[in-house]
Amino acid sequence: MPKALRARSKPPRKSARRALDDMRSMLLDVEVPLNDAIKYVQALRMIGNGLIAEYDDDGEPIVAVARAASEQLEALKKIWNGIHAAGRRAGPDKRRRKRA
Repeated sequence: MPKALRARSKPPRKSARRALDDMRSMLLDVEVPLNDAIKYVQALRMIGNGLIAEYDDDGEPIVAVARAASEQLEALKKIWNGIHAAGRRAGPDKRRRKRA
């Protein structure tokens, strides 16, 4: 019976430092796809503008969708930058404490 109780015990909790390191790693994993998405939306906007320049009305909806997506991605980028800055501020102190 005691073995069964031990098998159900909770896994050890992560330290706050380990949790912060894991969160930083996940945030850095988000940066590349976010920047890629921003570039794809910019490319769509250029395609739409190119169609409009050729007097093709089909470019207007492309530009409108690209503009809306761009606004959303810029808002997301601002949030990401804020989280990233907060993580840097919460990072380990570079100065070592003096021992008594």
